[in-house]
Amino acid sequence: MSMSDRSAEVDALMKAKESCIPSPLVNGIVAAYQIAITKTLGSASNAMAQMLLTELGELLSKYVDEVLGEADYSNVEETVRRAFKELGLAEEVNVKKEDSKRWVIEIKGSVFIPTYRMLKERGVQFFTLSPEALLVASIIRRHLREAGEGNERVRVKAEVPEDDVLRFIVERIQALRR
Repeated sequence: MSMSDRSAEVDALMKAKESCIPSPLVNGIVAAYQIAITKTLGSASNAMAQMLLTELGELLSKYVDEVLGEADYSNVEETVRRAFKELGLAEEVNVKKEDSKRWVIEIKGSVFIPTYRMLKERGVQFFTLSPEALLVASIIRRHLREAGEGNERVRVKAEVPEDDVLRFIVERIQALRR
C-alpha cells in the first residue's frame, strides 16, 4: 500500500471520528465477526490476528499521531493512556511492562465490553478482534520499531473477560526478516 493510500485512510478515520456509529451496532458487528472468525478458523484465528496487526499497525499509529497531535512512542504507557482518553474508549487503562518483550494491559470501562459479554454467552473463550488490543499493539509495535531495527512484530493474547475488566498481553515476537 502506498503512502498516499495510507494518508487517505488516516484522513478517512479522522473524518469518521466526527460522526459516531451507535455503540450497540458496533458491538454487534464486532461480536458477529469474532464469532464467525472463531468458528471458521478455530485456533488458526491467531494467524489472522497477526495479519490484522501487519495491515493495521502502521495505519493505527498514524491515526494516534493525528488524534494526539504528537505522541512519544518511547513512553508506551503514557501514549496508550492518552490515546484511550482522547478517543473515549475506556474509563481507565493500565499498562505494565513486565520485561523487554511483554506488556500486560488492563482496561476498565471499555465501550466494547458488551461485545465481550456477547462472546462469553456464545462460548467464545479467546478472541482476536479486539479494537483495544489492536490499538495498544500498534503503539507497542511502533515503539519497538523506532527503538529497534524497524521490522519488529508483536502478538496479542486475549481472553474473554470474566468481569468488566479486559486483560490482554502484548508480546514481542521474532521478526520475519532482518
